[in-house]
Amino acid sequence: MGYRLGVSKHSRKRATSGFLGQLEIYRRAILLISTITFFVLRLLQFLFAGQYPATYPDSGTYRVEGGAWLDFSLVDAQSRPTIVTAFFALLPDDSTRVLAQWLISTFAWLVLLSGTTLIFQKLWVTFFATLGVWSVGLSYYVLQWDSTILSESLSISTSVLGIGLLVWWWATKKNWIAILAVTSFGLAALNRPNLWVVLAGLLIVFLVLAKNVGL
Repeated sequence: MGYRLGVSKHSRKRATSGFLGQLEIYRRAILLISTITFFVLRLLQFLFAGQYPATYPDSGTYRVEGGAWLDFSLVDAQSRPTIVTAFFALLPDDSTRVLAQWLISTFAWLVLLSGTTLIFQKLWVTFFATLGVWSVGLSYYVLQWDSTILSESLSISTSVLGIGLLVWWWATKKNWIAILAVTSFGLAALNRPNLWVVLAGLLIVFLVLAKNVGL
């Protein structure tokens, strides 16, 4: 006969492009729903459990006045990171410092969360990666450090922000995002030099997965 069963190349291509378009719609839906829900849950956490400052015996060493926050040494174990002491010096009281820490932390986790919707090609990987960010970002331990007058909150937040920006750079290949990522990692290292080991390990794992597994 003069006819062939099936569909033409043009029809298959059009169907494929339509399917990919739907995938992008689903991806955008995951981005929108996950980020808004994450922010709302973080806000509820803060309002009900995290807005009251927690202090430790050495919390007072981070509260300095005048130019004392410039007294910083990389070798003196008793000195405090200039970034943290300067940050605290700009704010009037511990309640405001906790609020500022929470805002920075929330922004950092949102950057990482949104980046996970862009970097992975497979939708199921995106879904589980989003759940992974949720499970850590909404954990009690993160909230606890965000409510504590110490250097841990800023150290964690700048590390998470650096990883999130690195994910965004990998997805967009924008050089200015890479510069921001390196800057954020630098701030984290100034706060906690021992974080470099963890950051390097995470970076290696991420690059190996993205390149060799084809995620």
